Amino acid sequence: MSVLIGPLGDLRQVRCTVAPAQVTHDAQAARVKALDGTRYVQFPPSDRRAWQWDLVWASAEELRWLVELEQGVHGDALYFYEPIAAQLNMLGPGAATPGIEPGTGGWTKHPVPASSLSVPERGVIQTSGNGGHSPTVPVAPGRTYAASIENVGTVDQDAAVITYDTTGAVIETMSLLPSPTPPGQRATATVTTPAVDVLAARIALQPSGTDEARWTRPQLTETSGAVPWQPGVGIPRVVLSGVAEAYRSTSFATRRDHSVTIIEVG
Repeated sequence: MSVLIGPLGDLRQVRCTVAPAQVTHDAQAARVKALDGTRYVQFPPSDRRAWQWDLVWASAEELRWLVELEQGVHGDALYFYEPIAAQLNMLGPGAATPGIEPGTGGWTKHPVPASSLSVPERGVIQTSGNGGHSPTVPVAPGRTYAASIENVGTVDQDAAVITYDTTGAVIETMSLLPSPTPPGQRATATVTTPAVDVLAARIALQPSGTDEARWTRPQLTETSGAVPWQPGVGIPRVVLSGVAEAYRSTSFATRRDHSVTIIEVG
């Protein structure tokens, strides 16, 4: 199999025997017992994720690509196209469930003074005016993606998924159906990216008229159609920590294998 890694607009495949294995980090909880017997448990923010990646099948060119990424030849903003995220929800946790992190989870209003965007309660995005949009998510060329979001407001509303090329120009704006979406229904759409020069995608919310729109459970996946909603996993920004060599000798030959650690930074 292979996975994708690189800067925006230049995600390249690197072959591997299995998908990189995520290294788990347990957040240590602080437990306190008050004088009245009440017990409190406080959990710190979870650590950033990390992955161990064995590169037994990687070609010489793929190894050179990883070394160049580690050395910063292609810039510092690198992304790991996490295979699990592509199947569950490519939006980050804060964008998929607004309110679990400070601010709006990366959702931003349309740059028009009359527009507004807020998180009135956990998991709900509220917009008015020209609406707003999710954070951009790195996507791969020549693949099919499904976008979906649920209308929890009181009036019909519209949403769309937008793809961008490597210059930042819009490739396609695809309306989520049904359009408009009645209250209580989930809007969905699929879009196939072009074979080259694709950069990112995001979900746009387009309120109808002056009514405030309320949405929940946004999702973007690399699937042929919408799948049951899952919390956000995200396509992480990463750094590479050392492309290591390992030599294994047998009675027939000496084989050189490689491995690398991927560390999430944003």
